[in-house]
Amino acid sequence: MDWTHLDKQMRAWSPRLRDELKIESAASNRLATTIAKEVSALPKDVKTRAKHDSKIPLSMRKEELMAFQGFDELTIGVEQNPIVCRARIVNQLYFSFIYIRESYFNLLKNELAVDSATRKCSAFLTANPVQAFRKAIAQGEWRYTGDFSGLEYWARDDAEPAGSLVRFQVSNQDYNFWMILARCTTYASFMCL
Repeated sequence: MDWTHLDKQMRAWSPRLRDELKIESAASNRLATTIAKEVSALPKDVKTRAKHDSKIPLSMRKEELMAFQGFDELTIGVEQNPIVCRARIVNQLYFSFIYIRESYFNLLKNELAVDSATRKCSAFLTANPVQAFRKAIAQGEWRYTGDFSGLEYWARDDAEPAGSLVRFQVSNQDYNFWMILARCTTYASFMCL
């Protein structure tokens, strides 16, 4: 499979991949290709576990991934319509943070080498603040900021008494990074199982 298009999309995020996730320069510039190679090299039993991580067959998840991508591409250029924009964001939130199961990222994180790009991406996507954001989305505890410059969400803070909900905010730039990273990691790995 040719990963050129997805590598090019992710290259815009290469500085963040290097600085925040500590992914080496060559891998950050070809992230989808790197993930595909790392997942392809997993032992057969690990691939089998990944394929059967859910009652929903991986082939059906791949179909949904393709349908989601198609819908997302259809809405490019009509984002100025508030209805389309909001429908697109809800679709992105669900697919990128809920439908792509946390257990799948945990499996990748636990089975790949510590210095692998895939493990670093999976670790990032299963740690806070992304983890708290995922839970807030699943529980419907989010909304747009007043100026639409990001999203605000409420998540449990273990440092607070009784684990009360605390307000957090994610900028559009951070949200876009988290979302595209989740999609790239999923797409490149799914296609190699």
